Amino acid sequence: MAGWLHYHFGVEVQHVYEMIGLLASDESFYLAAKHLGNIIIITKDIDFIKLQQTFGPPPKIIQIAAGNLSNEELHLLLKDSFEAIALS
Repeated sequence: MAGWLHYHFGVEVQHVYEMIGLLASDESFYLAAKHLGNIIIITKDIDFIKLQQTFGPPPKIIQIAAGNLSNEELHLLLKDSFEAIALS
């Protein structure tokens, strides 16, 4: 997914594990992203929406509210909306 986003939208992409490690909590990741500013979190986890309600933006959150998707299906889902969301 990270490589696809970078290729299609020219954005810098990092997996959460690259940023703060495997054992970091959702809250510590959210607060690190908030500190960095221009970050978009793409997740299926509703916890990030709750964290945004508690701590406020940034970061932007894209919550994927769909069941199991292949990478191709996820790409199609994001293709038409990612740029609009990223630039909003």
